[in-house]
Amino acid sequence: MDENRGTSPSAPRQRDCEQFVNPKKYEIRINELSNGFVVTVGCESFVFEDCNNMLHCLKKYLENRNAVTKMWLDHKVLPS
Repeated sequence: MDENRGTSPSAPRQRDCEQFVNPKKYEIRINELSNGFVVTVGCESFVFEDCNNMLHCLKKYLENRNAVTKMWLDHKVLPS
């Protein structure tokens, strides 16, 4: 085990999340802050000041994960 990193040197490296788009269902975490929300989907984090906008974007993502993921990876745009 590599003591500096805490992992075995033979452990596979985690893929960069922008290298591929697939129908994988990523974990979604929502953290409420005093002035909004931080939503983490897989390895990407998004900040929302408005609950309705956050729910709208999450609904669009859950309805069509591939399209929303591709839109984000290609253009850095969330659903409107």
